[in-house]
Amino acid sequence: MYDNASTFLASAMVTRVTGQTVRDFLVERLFGKPGIPAPVWTESDDRFTRSARGVEFSTESLEIFGQFLL
Repeated sequence: MYDNASTFLASAMVTRVTGQTVRDFLVERLFGKPGIPAPVWTESDDRFTRSARGVEFSTESLEIFGQFLL
């Protein structure tokens, strides 16, 4: 069962362990590999990525990511 609180908790754990927000962590390890520009992704007041929502990709970036997944 999906719930937003669990994804936010996972985001906070990644940030505490790595010292990076989930956005920065994924830009470095996932989005940067196929050349996807860093997305806009909202953060909470305590600087944790709002992992359940708030990410913005361009259509071109989604196309690149889709090709990467294929």
